[in-house]
Amino acid sequence: SLKQTPPLIFGNLLYGSKKLHQHNLLVSILPNLIAGRRSNALVVGGGSLDSARYLSGLVGHLRIVEIAEAVARLTREHIQEPRGGFPGGWELVIDDGKHYLGNYAGDPFDVISVDIPVPTFLQTAMLHSERFFALARSRLAEGGIFSISLAGDFEPEDALKENPFRVSHLSHRIMAGLVRTFPHVTVIQTRDGSFAWSSEEPLGVTQQDLVARLASFLEGTHTESVFGTPKLTVLSEEEGRRRARGFTGIGEADMQVVLRLSVSKLYGRFYDPD
Repeated sequence: SLKQTPPLIFGNLLYGSKKLHQHNLLVSILPNLIAGRRSNALVVGGGSLDSARYLSGLVGHLRIVEIAEAVARLTREHIQEPRGGFPGGWELVIDDGKHYLGNYAGDPFDVISVDIPVPTFLQTAMLHSERFFALARSRLAEGGIFSISLAGDFEPEDALKENPFRVSHLSHRIMAGLVRTFPHVTVIQTRDGSFAWSSEEPLGVTQQDLVARLASFLEGTHTESVFGTPKLTVLSEEEGRRRARGFTGIGEADMQVVLRLSVSKLYGRFYDPD
């Protein structure tokens, strides 16, 4: 049953893994814990509705914008509600994230989280573009945070290999767009990925502070069996900018981002000896 076994499509684990839960932790939960309990939070994507489960009650107001009504409805009916304890007190909007923010005229958001692991479609690739980053920046409150996954490992230049199928360049292109759009970008890394928190002012987040906030969160009803014990590393802003130097951000016509990612996944599954 869906209560016992995470769903699989074409061999890809889509829900229930610690890696996905850690994605949610870094892209939406921890940024909102830093912003504070009264934060006005927006999650773009997040069809798993894990953001609703873990953020409702931790923030002042939570709004989730999901483009696929069927995804949100089926997830709620067959995954979240059968798990029990699924909260209310949050708002679901069925819309394209770009369209929604472009027409939004309400109170600015304290945290905007893009809850999409990797840009596997042109629509989601555009949520990783400089144009969308600028739109999100315009909808942030003073001191607000824009949070997004860097879609893989954000490695130093000397670790990049000359491999046409390697996805790590995507991380550098996303980061390049962020540093061109925001004055300050903080990168937090785990063993499985990298995440960027962008802002108008320095966040001043230290590794010790994040570890403490994570421990406090896990001490509640959220056990290590769900999130594991991710080791967090905070890059300096200078190091993040250095690693992105020489890369260009994602533009409106960058269909090749999606194509390269698809080829990389095929290569990794059928040809990569690792």
